[in-house]
Amino acid sequence: MKVDNATSVSRNSAGVPPVAEPVPLEQQLGLPPAQSAPDPEFDRFYAQFMKWMNGTNELPRGNVQSYLNNYTDAAGERPYRTTKEQTATILKVMEAMKAQGLDQTPEYKELTKAYGQVFGVDLFIKAWMAEIFTPNDDDDSQENIDW
Repeated sequence: MKVDNATSVSRNSAGVPPVAEPVPLEQQLGLPPAQSAPDPEFDRFYAQFMKWMNGTNELPRGNVQSYLNNYTDAAGERPYRTTKEQTATILKVMEAMKAQGLDQTPEYKELTKAYGQVFGVDLFIKAWMAEIFTPNDDDDSQENIDW
């Protein structure tokens, strides 16, 4: 049998087709890509957040999610109100702390707990929304087309 118009697949020396480029985890999770340009608003937030975490600011020390919900930026807006924004911000703060070698501190561990809580809430909300907006597939809700 002769096949016309066969497409050729490049193979490596072992005869295996090449693997596609790996997709970064941030892209798979739908998180924004890491910014290469400095972000002055995040730098301002990070400085205030670290003061708050260390207890040297007048803000009461406590719940990280509460701090993010109530944080106001230079324009007077509250940019971290949703769980998606809070998750991305906590990850960014954890990345900055790790870059500074602060990943073994109690503050970092508190942020890890806060990330788990925010991620869990976000997951719960997404599952709940999917359950609400997905049609019910029980037998009573659909016609029996076999009769």
